[in-house]
Amino acid sequence: MRNPSASRIGRNASTWISGPFFGGTAGSVTGWKPTGNQGKNMIGELILRFSALAFLIGIFVFAFVINL
Repeated sequence: MRNPSASRIGRNASTWISGPFFGGTAGSVTGWKPTGNQGKNMIGELILRFSALAFLIGIFVFAFVINL
């Protein structure tokens, strides 16, 4: 049985990590803000979050390979 507080903490952490950092950098570069107009920007926000997640995973894999 899943812990609802743990999933809520995970969701808050994911939005806290990808929201201000990647939303701020991508928003400053492209002028596009992920907040607001949820339905219209949903696909773009998903793409931004998946690319941010892939970027984080790439950084971790890169650091792990260097440490080998």
